[in-house]
Amino acid sequence: DGQVVAYMTDPEICDYEVVPDGWSAQSLLRTIATKRDPPFHALIDTGALITGLSNQQVAEELLKDGGLPGFEGVVFLDEDDSKVIMVRATGRIMPLQE
Repeated sequence: DGQVVAYMTDPEICDYEVVPDGWSAQSLLRTIATKRDPPFHALIDTGALITGLSNQQVAEELLKDGGLPGFEGVVFLDEDDSKVIMVRATGRIMPLQE
């Protein structure tokens, strides 16, 4: 969809980070979870960099140890490609209401 490409290439909306040599999926997630100025609001892994973890495990990793401060949860697609949210306060996974 052309509108998605327009958003994803707009420097007012999207940015990139250069990661150091020797990075791992966990170190990349920790960087995302602890970035403060400005914080990340989305992780779109088009290059399949986060390997060996399910979407739920990625959500857990992002919220671990107070990651993503200021956010009440993490939205992701579950095994059935349904939109769900992992709630920080309870750790529960609930359907995301549209």
